[in-house]
Amino acid sequence: MIEARDISVAIGGRRIVSHVDFAAQPGAVSAIVGPNGSGKTTLLKALTGEFAYT
Repeated sequence: MIEARDISVAIGGRRIVSHVDFAAQPGAVSAIVGPNGSGKTTLLKALTGEFAYT
């Protein structure tokens, strides 16, 4: 299981993702959906360690 709670990401002083909780269960299909520019890729990059988060 992958679980993260209260993830926030700021880039250049601008908060991109704010107070997001995420959980994915093994063997289950999960999707992150939202409009363009809503922070989906930023969230994934934070979860993989590419972006720092608080």
